[in-house]
Amino acid sequence: MATDASHELRKDSVGTLEVAALSVAGLAPTMAMALGTSFAAIQAGAAVPLAYLLGMFGSLALAYVIVVFTRRVAASGVAFTWIGAVFGKNAGFVAGWLYAGGWMFATAVVLALSAVNLNAFFLEVANADINWFIFFIVLLVIAAGLTMYGVQLSLRVQLGLELISMLALAVVMLVVVFKGGAEGNTLAPFNPAYSANGWAGIGFGLIYGFSAFAGFEAGAALGLESKNPRRTIPRAILLSVLVSAGFYIFVTYALSIGYGVDHASTWAGDATPLDTITKKYVNGAAASVIDLMVAVSAFSAAMGVLALSTRVFFGMGKHGLAPEWVTRTHPTAKTPYIAILVASIVALVVGAAIGLTAGVGDLIGVTAGANTLAFILIYAAICVAAIWAFGRKTSVPTALLVKVGIPIIAIVLLGFSLYASVWPQPPFPYNLAAPLVVAWGLIGVVVLLIQRGRGEAPTLDLEEEVGKEPVRVGGAT
Repeated sequence: MATDASHELRKDSVGTLEVAALSVAGLAPTMAMALGTSFAAIQAGAAVPLAYLLGMFGSLALAYVIVVFTRRVAASGVAFTWIGAVFGKNAGFVAGWLYAGGWMFATAVVLALSAVNLNAFFLEVANADINWFIFFIVLLVIAAGLTMYGVQLSLRVQLGLELISMLALAVVMLVVVFKGGAEGNTLAPFNPAYSANGWAGIGFGLIYGFSAFAGFEAGAALGLESKNPRRTIPRAILLSVLVSAGFYIFVTYALSIGYGVDHASTWAGDATPLDTITKKYVNGAAASVIDLMVAVSAFSAAMGVLALSTRVFFGMGKHGLAPEWVTRTHPTAKTPYIAILVASIVALVVGAAIGLTAGVGDLIGVTAGANTLAFILIYAAICVAAIWAFGRKTSVPTALLVKVGIPIIAIVLLGFSLYASVWPQPPFPYNLAAPLVVAWGLIGVVVLLIQRGRGEAPTLDLEEEVGKEPVRVGGAT
């Protein structure tokens, strides 16, 4: 494996702010509220906020597991590192393949969403109908360029853009709450009786709850580049989960009462809920601003997922389980520029192949659905790895309750969400999501068989001590 400077990331180049920025970009809270709430309302009805509240509990349980891992190893491989260190390089490779691939394909999804919202913005403001794919290409070039240029700059741009978009949406939702929505403020959105399909409907809504939280662990991919990763990364991850949770629950509550708890079917049938509610409670000009903010949030996410996916592949490459070129870094920026270029080309191909043939709606819906299924599987596997690594050797009852009980909470909620996402079977083409995950996983298995005998598994520091730095693997030491 290459160890010269042309294959190393820049150590100690980012702090808590930048790590949190990557996690927030992975979450893309404003985009998440534009993308998933109407789908959740199809079965969760007016009780969508309850589904997101459960998603918060599951994500906090998962965050505990991830913090445990990040306190024991500083790496860029995320799922590959944690699962590979516990179950071996083969399991780690498959996990990394699914995880990094999911985020790589997500680049096309978030850029398409940004492009569609920019199209809507210019159509509303300037009556200019600019093809969404033109925006897609321009945004992809900018995102790739900023991500290649340097990690600190791109992360600060991501955080700034996302905070601006979140603030704009929060102000609009405050207006809705202060006006009392359609029928007054009420706790009904947290009552499962207002779900269109009882607890089964809440489980369906939980899919989108977990989807909204997916990516909060992205900051862990900066383990080789962050200052004092033992403290920086856990703090950033927990901060991003808590801030986004408050934002999600507040926004979904405002949307629920904005439509009216007895009119959730209107919400479920609305492809642009943020636009609708903003026009109803503020004005059309503000709705155009929200369209722009969703585009900004999605663009921020594109930079984040480019950085995340390529650093996971970097971690796999440093252990000999991916081609050498994925670890080659720019001589001055010290970013994995070749991997970023290849991931950008993949996003372009996916966007053109699906978006220009089946349509941008199918590109977003089917690909996002497949990614969510893959992430649920990987998150559950990470929880199992934590139980195996840290829980099975624990004999103290209280410690056992924490080290085993909390991961089990996450596994149960993830399993509930996974079941609800595949049964009853979604309509075509959304029923293609599961086969796509299986197909990508099988390709990974074939690649694994081809390169069997190569590479090595990452390691963990299983002796946690206060003040002790975690083991750095897959990069400069």
